[in-house]
Formats: sequence, structure tokens, C-alpha cells
Amino acid sequence: MRFRSRFSRSVALASVSVVAMSGAAFAQTTDTPASTVDTVIVTGSRVIQDAADSPTPLTVVSTEQLLETTPSNLSDALNKLPVFQGDSTQRNAGSASGNSGGDFLDLRNFGQQRTLVLMDSMRLPASNQAGSVDISTLPQELMSRVDVYTGGASAVYGSDAITGAVNFILNKNFDGFKYDINSGISMYGDAMQYKSNFAAGTDIFGGRGHIEGAIGYQHQDGILIDARPSGAEHLGSYFTGATAAQPATNIVNAGQTVSTADGKITCANCSVNGYEFVQPGIPGPISYGVIPAGQTAVASGCDTCAKVDDTSLFGTTRNATSFGRFSYNIDDDTSVFVQVSAAQANVFNYFFPEQTEPSRQTVNYYKNNPFLPAATQALLGNDSATDPNWATDGSNLFQVSEWYDAPNRIRATNNVTRNLLGSLGVNGVAFKDYNWEAHYTHGETRLSTTGINNGNNQYHDAAQDAVIDPTSGNLVCYNDTAAAIALYGNIYPGCVPINVFGNNVTTNAQNSYWSRNTHFAETNTLDDLAADISGNAFNLPAGPLRVALSAEMRWLGYDINSNASPTAVVNCIGLRLCGNGAGKGPVAQSTVTQTLWDNNTVPSVTASENVWEFAGEVGIPILKDLPFIQNLDADIAGRYTDYSISGSVETWKIGLDYHVNDDVRFRGTTSVDIRAPTLNDLYSPQVSNSGPFLDPLTNYNPGGIQTVSGGNPNLVPESSRTYTGGVVLTPSFIPNLTVSADYYSINLHNAISNISGTNLAIANLCDASVGTSPFCALYVRPFPYTNTTPANYPTLIYSESLNAAFNETEGEDYEADYNFSMADVLSDVAGDVSLRAFLNVAPVNTTSSFPGAPVTHITFPKDHATLLIGYALGDWRVDAQWHYFSDEHLNGVFGAGQTFYAQNRIPSFNTMDFTLTKKINFGDGSVMSAYFNVQNAFNAIPPNTIGSGSNPGGVATPSGEDLMGRYFTIGIRGNL
Repeated sequence: MRFRSRFSRSVALASVSVVAMSGAAFAQTTDTPASTVDTVIVTGSRVIQDAADSPTPLTVVSTEQLLETTPSNLSDALNKLPVFQGDSTQRNAGSASGNSGGDFLDLRNFGQQRTLVLMDSMRLPASNQAGSVDISTLPQELMSRVDVYTGGASAVYGSDAITGAVNFILNKNFDGFKYDINSGISMYGDAMQYKSNFAAGTDIFGGRGHIEGAIGYQHQDGILIDARPSGAEHLGSYFTGATAAQPATNIVNAGQTVSTADGKITCANCSVNGYEFVQPGIPGPISYGVIPAGQTAVASGCDTCAKVDDTSLFGTTRNATSFGRFSYNIDDDTSVFVQVSAAQANVFNYFFPEQTEPSRQTVNYYKNNPFLPAATQALLGNDSATDPNWATDGSNLFQVSEWYDAPNRIRATNNVTRNLLGSLGVNGVAFKDYNWEAHYTHGETRLSTTGINNGNNQYHDAAQDAVIDPTSGNLVCYNDTAAAIALYGNIYPGCVPINVFGNNVTTNAQNSYWSRNTHFAETNTLDDLAADISGNAFNLPAGPLRVALSAEMRWLGYDINSNASPTAVVNCIGLRLCGNGAGKGPVAQSTVTQTLWDNNTVPSVTASENVWEFAGEVGIPILKDLPFIQNLDADIAGRYTDYSISGSVETWKIGLDYHVNDDVRFRGTTSVDIRAPTLNDLYSPQVSNSGPFLDPLTNYNPGGIQTVSGGNPNLVPESSRTYTGGVVLTPSFIPNLTVSADYYSINLHNAISNISGTNLAIANLCDASVGTSPFCALYVRPFPYTNTTPANYPTLIYSESLNAAFNETEGEDYEADYNFSMADVLSDVAGDVSLRAFLNVAPVNTTSSFPGAPVTHITFPKDHATLLIGYALGDWRVDAQWHYFSDEHLNGVFGAGQTFYAQNRIPSFNTMDFTLTKKINFGDGSVMSAYFNVQNAFNAIPPNTIGSGSNPGGVATPSGEDLMGRYFTIGIRGNL
């Protein structure tokens, strides 16, 4: 009943605007050069030779059509197709996606790591720790089309194809020279972009050989959050939404009250507690503006209160790609090829305001700090003249909570991804009927990430202890005095004492002393040796039985080389103010819990594994040319895979394709698919943290316990069960029309998720089992679980990745395609019209992180639609694209744990793109097209969600919606 009601709802939606087209409606053209053996690529199968016979939905989109209304690049264009939800692109790298740089696809918002990206059905090296592929490194100018296979494909391709596969198909027979050059700018006068792509190809050696190549370069300026309405509002949320009486809601121009840009003062035995430095070194009351009733953490209209500002909405991006391919026909049945590519993608993001105070924001200073006037010292209650132990007893301390906001000193991240890929292959025909292919690929992707101006807390601890040198009378760091050097040695040479007592009073030299660049380089390598053969085994009454066999061996390498460890802590030796404590003196480093680096760092790691696989597929013609059965075929595939670390696994697929007649066909599949744990999942180094934990077993909380997180070499592959079923209509009474509707359901078991022992729900599960639950391995206790005294409080807690989560998604895809001549409709009107539309309805997308955990409904618009309309008249063409997001329900958890919102639903959102193209034919046969494109032509501004109360001021809009605004592009493309 649940499926029936949802399917009926979606059919109603589809009937409103005959949306979305069936990829099977397109005849699957094959880019077959004269210099290669004739082969057919049908994504998702090795035995099916016509995409119209695929039992799994297959959307085929030409690169020409993708770039018509989104001329920037293929990733931006693909991101507008409804099946792609949750993508990360270089244009949202600086937003809430947390993308470190690159273009990563996500089918069905089910996780980028569960979408397999291929190039000519060959695997590519991973571009990040999650194992995803950055498609910006692919040679887009030589791509003829993109196949989107929206069903489980692990039986054919192996790991990662849980939600399907995206196959970029090369034009291997390109002859001539082509180009695409454009430049663009937003209506706000920013985000300047320019692109230059070139490709060339020709036959050689009398037509037996073919050579082609492509180069491309693209640059786009970044923009900051404040440059768009969605960021300029500085939204923040207040109330937790724990009850209906206090629902979470937004306030405009929000700021965090815990710290200010002037430096909020907290002190005991003083008269300025809760003040800030309204002038350099001079305390005064804080002007909070309006603090909503019942709220203390967030204020509206507080100009100095902490908020996320001057961060990147879109990062500055640069992409350079190069590609070359050579193929040669040895004879009529055998061809060899070699292809190489090199690419570099750069993304630069301002990610956080530079905080003069470290990430803990609140830092201790001595009340007699020489940067402070004597009058201010007195207001703070300085007792250094009367207390001989002021430097060690903690009585002469006060705290400054400061969120520094200076545009010239902002922390940033620079990511450079370099990709090298080379393939050597041979293919041919054996016994006149069996196509075979073998190839070897070596790929290497290196992600180099620099954290610019990452704060070193040890240097800050030294700089915050400013004194007057009794010998020279100069203002110096305590560690530079003769007394300190005599005790500890000259351990902080060149220390620059820091002044934080006021807005923007810190000098560049003071800031630079404790700010350092951290860096890591991540390298993913792939060596892939694969072969397959397919052909007709024998004939059955309904046609030939087609079989395919394939084998593959992969060697994977993963290496991170980092100059900053996340487990490093501050060494307090010689520091009087260390980790916000006073009087530390020469103490052991092991007693310090303050991390060394202010922002995130990555540990070094080296790991490798190998994989071997064997697969088979058979296409079985069951019935043919019977009443109401034009043909009925089955497609059955299976794969056995053995991972050297996580063990063996089996995947399979069964599909049926039923043609009633030329007008109607039905299709359906069921499959078991996998995602193997990445080497980062398995071997990420352990990182140690500490914090409070109230143990439900002993009802004891001593105030802090060590938590260790890291990889888990005992992980096994995730496993999913997928069902698809649909109908394709190609009515003969409406020529050139194809309409399809498909249902899908994916249930992912033993999904890899991080489980922390500090989670009280996990602790309660373990206690209820009296120590028998597998989650009890996350706790190290001195005694059995029958001991409930404080003596049995954990000595260590683990946080690690486990095969514990469950994910489920369910929905429908609708596609339609229609092409006609206006003269067939209105005899007096000329021109040709093309319509193509897509709709995805996803009423179910839930996750549960472990058995017994609340089921979370992923907050995302349930309906997505894209409509493409083209009209061509002579040498002129107009294209339009409509992109739609439905409204969105905010509640992710219903019942226990529910969050209440003042606004439960986020309104729908849509954009319109237009392109005007003029084709110019030159006498020598060459053609050039000049085009003018406007994206988001009506400058639609996405609706707001609930902002972040902890860091107000960020962008609070649904993921995937347009934040750029109206954008103009002018360019030329053509062939010579």
C-alpha cells in the first residue's frame, strides 16, 4: 500500500507536465573510429547491445545538450539533473558542503562514495579519502556523452556502484579541430569566469591509426558569503527546538554573545566583568542589540558579537586538463590503444575569520599585562603589587573572549589536485562473433592541501604572557626575559607579545608569530588490469543466448604525508600561561590536553590493498513474436570479489525486459550491490581527544576521559538490495515521443558509520546487554559490567567506524523526450522544437546510525524537476532550462528526539536559464556558433532554512539551490 500510494502521487505529478525522458529512447550511438574494432558500449551491461533493451533505467545525455544551457562545465550541468542530489562542486566548496575542492557526483543523495564514476567503462583513481572521483580532471572537450545508470551496478563493475554508475564516453573518432571559449560574470559584478577548451584529431598511417588530443583551462573568481543576500542577512537560530513552546527559528543580523570582536572580558573581583574593549585597552559595556526572550547565546543587532563572516561562498577555482590518445588497427579484427591524461584543479577558500584568540576563543591573561593602561589594570583588580605569588596562584588572571574580524588576516585553505592517468589496451573480435578487450591502467591522484594561517597554540601561549623586561625596559614575552632563559633556556626566540585588547589592535607581526601554515599531501594510486569477452553462445527459439565473462585485478595505494598531527598537544614546559591554566611551570607534557593546532589537521598514514574479481553475465531471450509479447528477455549477472583486507563478497543482478509491442515495454531489476571500505576507513590513524562523559553504568563523571578515534581494519563491505521497475512508452501515434516512469528502492545494510562510545544511546545499549553487545568493545573497563561502582568507570573510550548503520531511499524517476517540427503543428510556422524533461520524486530517504537509534529523515526537497526546451530556426537557436526544487519539511526525526521549528516547511524554489545561439557557416565547411547565456535569469533567491546558533552568519539555504544569482556568459564554439 505504501508503494501504491506513492506511485499514484507521483503519476499525478508527472501528468502535470509530461516530465522526463527515458534514456532508452535514444538510440545508443557508438563513437567508433576507423582505427578501432567496432564495439558497442551500453553502460551497465556487457551483453546488451541496444540501450532500448536495458532492464535498468539508463539516461543518455550528450555533452552538447548539457552545455547548451550551462556552458561553464559538465559538472555544473549534471548537477541540474534531478537524479543528482548532494553533489559537491568547486562552486560550493566554501559553503556548508565542506568540500575540500573538486567536483563530485552523488546519485540520489545517498553518498558520493556510493556513486561509481567511469570513463569508457574503466575505473579511475580516487581523488579524496572517501574514494570519490573528481570529474573536473576528465577531458571534457572530447566527451561525446554521459551515461547515467540509475540502478545497482556492482555485478558488472564492482564496488561503489550501489546507486548506479556515471560513465563518461569519449569520442574516439574525432577528426578535425574544435574549440569552446567563453567568459562570464554575475549581475553583482563578481565571480568572473573564463574558459578555453580545444581538441584536435586525425587519422594517420593510411587510416589504420588515429590520434587525438585535448587541452583546457578554466578560471573562476571566488566570492564571499556577504556578497549574496543569503549570506548578507547574517542569520542565526535561537532556541533548540526541544519543545513546541520554544521552536527553533531565525533572527537576522545575529551574533554569538560568548565572544566579541572587541574582546569580551570575564574576571573575578573586578568592576568590568562582562564588558568589552570598546577602545584599545579601554573597557566599556557591550551593546548586544536585542537578545530574544529566553535566549542568551545569540543576539540580533550586536555589531561586535561573533559571527561567521568574510568566508567563501564559492572558492576561487582553476582547472587545467590535457589528454592524448593513439589507436592503431593491427588487422581487421584487432586494435591497440594508448591514452594518457594529466590535470590539475586548484580551489582556494577563505574558510574562517582569523581569531586572535585560539579556537577555544576564551584565553587567560594576567591583569597586569603591559598592553593595558594602569587604570584598566585597576578596574580588572590587578593584585600583582600585593600578592608575591600572582604569577602562579591564579588570582591575577582575567579572560578575553575574542572573535577577530580583520579582512587582511583570514584563514584560508588552498587545495591542489593533480591527476595522472595512463591506459594501454587491446581489443578485437575472435571467431567472428566474440568481442574481447583487455587493458592496464595506472592512475595517480595527489591532493595537496595547505591550511593558511593555522594557529599554533603553543606559540600563542608564549605570546599572551607579555611583560616589561626589567633589564631593557622593553615589552617582551616572559620567555625572552633573562629569568626565564636561566630557568628553561631560550626556547621561544623571536617571540612577539600579542595585544588583543580591542578591535583590530593586533599587528601583522603579532598575528604572524603564532600563525603557521599546515600542510598534507594525500596520494591515491590505482593499478588496474582487466579483461572481458562477450558474444553469442548459441541460438534459442527466441534468439541468441549472449554471454560475457570478465576478470579484474586492482592494486590500491593510499598515502598521507602531513606536517601537523591532530594528536599533538602543547608542551607547557616554560610557559606560565598554558592551556588556560596559571602557574604550570615545568610540568610534564602528558598532563596537557590542549591541542597544538587551532584548526583541523590530518595525520600521516600509509596503506595498500589488492582486489581480484571474476564476473559473468548472460542475456537470455525467453519469448519472442507472440501475442502481446514482442520479446521478453532476461539479464542475469554475478560477480565474486576478494579484498585482501576486508574479505570476499558476492554480488548479483537479475533483470527483465518485456516489449509488449513497439509502443509499450516494461522493465525491472533486483540486485545486491556493495561498497567496500576505503583504505582511509580501514587505516586512518588514531586521534586522541578528551572530554566529560557521564557513564550510565556507574552514574559517575570525573570530568574528563580519553577518547581514541581512528580506522577499523575489521570493516567489511556495505551491502544493499535494490529494486527497480518501470514502463517505457513510445506511442506510434505521436512520433518522436518517449515517456518513462520508474520506481526504485535501495536498502543499505551494514553501512559504515562512525560510532562513538560517548554516545549515551550506545552506552545504554551496552549496559542493557550486561556487556554482551558488540558495542561494548568501545569501552575499556577495569571490571565486568556487573560492577556498577565508580571504580568501574571506563579508563578509555573508542570512537570508530563500524558496519552498523542502515540507509533507505525510495522514489520514482520520470523522463520524457519529444522532438517535432512546428510545421507539423502549424503549417505557417517554421522551426524545430525539442523538449526533454526529468522528474525525481523521493518521499523516502532515511538513515539510522546503529540498531536502536532514531530513524532520521534526511532533510532535503522531495521533488526535483528539470525541463529543457529548444527552438531552432535556420542558423538561430533558443534554449531554455527550468530547474525546480519542491518545498521541504524540516523535521528530520519524528517522535522522541524531534526538533520543533517555527517554520516547519521551506518553500519551493526554481530557476530559469536561457541561451541564444547564432550559427555561422564559413565557406570552407567550418562552423562557428556564437552564444549568449543567462543562468538564473530572474535572479531567484533561495529560501532560508534555520541557521546555526553556534556560528551565526553562515549561509542558511537548502543544499544544491542556486546561490550565484543571475549570471551572464558569452562565448563561441565551433569546428574547423
